[in-house]
Amino acid sequence: MRWRNLALLAVLVGGLAFLARIRMREEAAGVGRVPDVRPLLPGLAPDRVSTIRIDSLARAVQVRLERDAVGSWFLTDPVAYPAEDGVARAILRTVATATVTSADGVGLDDASLAPPRAVLELVEQAPEGERTWRVAIGGVDLDPDRVFVQVSEGAEEAGEVQLATRAIANLLERSPEDYRSRRTTTMLGQDVVALRRAGTAFVADRGGEIDLFLDAEETGAGWRTRGERVVSLDPNGMGLLATGAASLRVDRFRDDHPEDLSVYGLDPPAFTIHLVSRNGTEETLAFGVPPIVGPREAAPDTWYCRRVGLPHVFEVDGEDVALLIRPVEDFYDAFLVRAKRESIARVVLANGEGGLVLERAEDGRGRGAWKVGVPSAKGADPEVFFPAESGPVEDVLSALERTELEFPDGVTFADSDPPRSLTVTTREGMRFGGRIGVSHTDRELGIEGSLFLRFGDNVPALLDRSVVELFDLAPESFRSRRIHRVRPEDVRSVHLVAEDRVLVYRHPNDRDWFVGTTRFVAPKGFRNSLFTLLALRAEHWLDPGEAPSLRDRIEVSLETQPGLPAVAFTLGRDEEGNLICLEGDLAARVDPEQLAKHREAWGEDLLDALRGLFE
Repeated sequence: MRWRNLALLAVLVGGLAFLARIRMREEAAGVGRVPDVRPLLPGLAPDRVSTIRIDSLARAVQVRLERDAVGSWFLTDPVAYPAEDGVARAILRTVATATVTSADGVGLDDASLAPPRAVLELVEQAPEGERTWRVAIGGVDLDPDRVFVQVSEGAEEAGEVQLATRAIANLLERSPEDYRSRRTTTMLGQDVVALRRAGTAFVADRGGEIDLFLDAEETGAGWRTRGERVVSLDPNGMGLLATGAASLRVDRFRDDHPEDLSVYGLDPPAFTIHLVSRNGTEETLAFGVPPIVGPREAAPDTWYCRRVGLPHVFEVDGEDVALLIRPVEDFYDAFLVRAKRESIARVVLANGEGGLVLERAEDGRGRGAWKVGVPSAKGADPEVFFPAESGPVEDVLSALERTELEFPDGVTFADSDPPRSLTVTTREGMRFGGRIGVSHTDRELGIEGSLFLRFGDNVPALLDRSVVELFDLAPESFRSRRIHRVRPEDVRSVHLVAEDRVLVYRHPNDRDWFVGTTRFVAPKGFRNSLFTLLALRAEHWLDPGEAPSLRDRIEVSLETQPGLPAVAFTLGRDEEGNLICLEGDLAARVDPEQLAKHREAWGEDLLDALRGLFE
């Protein structure tokens, strides 16, 4: 072997020996080993923790939280007060999921654990008895995301120094106020079923102090005031008011042991809001502003609040209070009909002994054609309904949908002559409407119409003239000229009866018509007559009891597709030769113009063609 090869081999062996020595030193120091990761508090069940105690030496803060029998957290030190549940849950969630690793070779002094910067103590009600966990928190590691901790359970000595996530220390860097619930009540807005507001407040857009009195309850059919003035209230506005009061939050805790409430304008308060929940709980909030000398000329910058029965005084956001002091008139329900037009099933315009009734008649597809009738007596249903044109009905629904009420001051309701009333009923059974009063013009509002007294209210409103004019519409203007509402594709068979003879024509598909059960194609006279027969139009609807005796009668029955109503009617001529259609209680003179167009197109009279099928 040449000397150069020997030298190269010697260098290689020496390098390997050097690397091996470095690796041995690293292993002795723990470098390269997989860390031993384990739970911070093994076996802790957060839902069994009954007490949380925090002692922050660095911040000079001591806090104690206790959980009651129903699971709510309360602050018991330094002050007795409901706790912010989210903070307690965050502490328990963090310690229950936290892990630690060993901090070999680090002493208590180096870890800032003699004494610790903070101590977290948990009392757990375990099945085997009460367990107390103690976590001492020290300084921050060279890795800023970790802190030194020392854990002990019960009376045992503290264990080794360990490293844990810094989130534990961050959770405890709070002031005592941060542990207190910011809610001013224990209620939820959707649970409030009654509200009473009393007192006065300065409202900027009203330019001074206004009376805030409002006594209202949720009746199941909506919000309505109680007392001498009864008026329906806007459900959205009342929902915001109830939620705004029940969910009002504390901006700042001002005084837990006030000696003089008048300093905060709370003796007496400027106004109060009393809330009643669905389960019978009652709570009252009192509001005040710092006293001033002389009359107030602007909205206050600061509002104070306290829950009656508790000593604590809070500072609350002025914008939140602004919602609570809106004038009572702002909560009046301005909608004439609080329903979408597709949900309206019936409209009654009662006008003395007469009037107009519009009613939706389902067609089997949920679309609902409309029919029109005249009340037979005051408040009674019509004896007969006629098919209604959709256009005029939609005009009525549009007028009802877009109309908003105004509430003028100082007016007294008086009924119109003859008495008039509006009643709107939805498919769900909800009822809207009221009585129409005398004509009234409000020059300040610029509205001309009639007074209106909603069902259940005693505070009159002003109804726009566009709605009042609906009472002048004649029922005849709503009657449809179309006698039938049948599409050819919806018909499965046609039965014709004349002098006890019966003809049946089947429609097995969208194209063919056959005679009876055969495969013979229906005659031309039937096929030419079919489309006119299914689309008969009325020249004039006859009043009930005016149906004449008919000659050349043919009874027609239409078997329709499943889910659709069957149709049956009779055709015949009166003494003057007019073609009359009888369908149920209805009688109509068929439009001569339609019959003339049929005769021009097919060269024969409609009734003659149908009767010719029997020859």
